[in-house]
Amino acid sequence: MTTPVKGARKIMLARIDAPVPYSKGAWLRSVGLNPVDLAGKVFTSASYKGGIGKTLIAYELAFLIDGILVDLDWDKGGATVKWGYDPDLRVNAPLVDLVEKGRIPKPLSGQLWRPDLVPCTPDLKYVVPPAKKFTDILVKLAQELGEKYQKAVVFDTHPGGGPEAFAPMATSNVVLGVVELGQQEMSAGEQMVDELKAYPLLLVPNRVTGTAQEDRYLDWLDRVTEEAGVPVAPPITDMRHWVKVRKSRMAITANRPTARFERLRQDLQAVAGAAVSYVRAAA
Repeated sequence: MTTPVKGARKIMLARIDAPVPYSKGAWLRSVGLNPVDLAGKVFTSASYKGGIGKTLIAYELAFLIDGILVDLDWDKGGATVKWGYDPDLRVNAPLVDLVEKGRIPKPLSGQLWRPDLVPCTPDLKYVVPPAKKFTDILVKLAQELGEKYQKAVVFDTHPGGGPEAFAPMATSNVVLGVVELGQQEMSAGEQMVDELKAYPLLLVPNRVTGTAQEDRYLDWLDRVTEEAGVPVAPPITDMRHWVKVRKSRMAITANRPTARFERLRQDLQAVAGAAVSYVRAAA
């Protein structure tokens, strides 16, 4: 039997510790920052209408900046299930324990290819307290996670404007308000801008096709944001048909560049860059 080389384990560990292209936080390092530079900062992805890409943006942002994704959307099909955590098979409910017992949850490790996660369970909707109390709880959560893990926190909210959405927004250094260029979507987006313009709001146009049919919605978006003085992030290309059938748990931006989705990767990175710049400029 061959005796293992004593230094082999050290070499393997060194390879594991070395930066891996496209892995969690690699984009942040590529722009000259580290997770500790954003420690304690809070990013929130929000929308007044469901199904327009809010969770995708939260998931990818948390991955790109190596932040801790806290899923506050108890509906099935959210970040928790996408990550690979099935609440129906679990006894523990970390966010319920946070609300009822004040117990700070330990994030699940996403390893190299997924964001770290504090998962949500359907039971959260039955224990969400009024907005002020929930805000205090989430402020404490973000502070303690930031101090212990030296990372930012990314909240994915439940759609709409209830306490489960306003509380994380009230804790945030930036609120990424996701809008889509359609009649009902822009009506919801206009209401969101009107109600949240006093928050650190950064509007994110999602699923943009670049066709002439969108021109009137772009004019609408320009008017709403200019009147409210709300900045707009770079738009995200419409690839909903591919995203809907995608089954992989790893982040889209963890994939090596291919012609199929390179534009989407670049768009998501540009949005992350706008959000990070917003937070750092306000510091």
